[in-house]
Parts: sequence; C-alpha cells; structure tokens
Amino acid sequence: MYKAQVLTFWTNDRTPHVFNFLSTGDSGMDVTGQPTTHINPDPNLLVAELWCGDETLAKIEAHPDYGEAAVLWSEEIEDETTE
Repeated sequence: MYKAQVLTFWTNDRTPHVFNFLSTGDSGMDVTGQPTTHINPDPNLLVAELWCGDETLAKIEAHPDYGEAAVLWSEEIEDETTE
C-alpha cells in the first residue's frame, strides 16, 4: 500500500481525474487547500492525496496524462486492513 500525492486535473463533474484509477480498497482526497471556487480553471490543476496499491500507482505513473513527474511524492505504508 502506498500513500502518494499526485498533481491531477478536475473532470467535468468536479472530481479529481486521478480518482478514476482507484480500485477497491484505494481512497483519495483533494488536499489543494483552496475552495474549488478559488482555483483557476486554466490550468485546472489540484493535488490529490491517495492511499492505493502498487498496481494503481504504477498505472498512474504509466498513463500519458500523468507519468512519474505527476507523482509529487510517494511512500510505502503498511496496509492497516491486513493487520
């Protein structure tokens, strides 16, 4: 399990695009720290914090909209659901 912050963009339904990659057991939240009404829509970027499996993180890093540079940081953490 990984905790990571990813630079992503808003979808038309006002959710972070990177959430489309999340699988069962993964989760995420917007940690930009600003109300969405104050975020400039061009570019419409935000930071999302994810708790995800290694396969999810690998898919994000391999996707042409993201890549390794979009992952601001990541760290492996213990999966509390298996303890």
